[in-house]
Amino acid sequence: MGFNIAGIIIGKKYTDIAHLSEAIGFDLELDYEISFDEAIENWKEEGLFDVYFGEKGTAIFTHVSKALDPCKIQEAETLTFIHLEFSMSFNINYTTNKETIFSLTEFEDTGKKITGDTFIIEKLNISDTSDLIFKMIAKVLGEDILNVSSKTKVYRCI
Repeated sequence: MGFNIAGIIIGKKYTDIAHLSEAIGFDLELDYEISFDEAIENWKEEGLFDVYFGEKGTAIFTHVSKALDPCKIQEAETLTFIHLEFSMSFNINYTTNKETIFSLTEFEDTGKKITGDTFIIEKLNISDTSDLIFKMIAKVLGEDILNVSSKTKVYRCI
């Protein structure tokens, strides 16, 4: 079944929910702490936002509906992504300084559509969209999410 996750990755280190909430335009309210493994579980319920404050960036794992549109933040790279291996459906929106650099949408039955500057995709030399998403997450966040300790603290927000 693979990974079926969605989220927003910000290439800027936030340290609190209030500033992050203001930056992304969602009114986040801290509910409780969870582990990183819980944060990246498949099929996030609507209305949940699991926030990971990394060393160099910030990751928010959320419901697919909150990751459809690009998140644009001044003076920051952002990656909004949907990774659904169940249906082989993927969506990527990569922005920097509130400007969309590229967007990619792929559905197993209809193929792949890319708009914008594909230089980064070409530079990474990856043809598989699933691999591209994880490489872009690592690029923007500053670390590979697959190597984050399962016990790392994440904040569940509603």
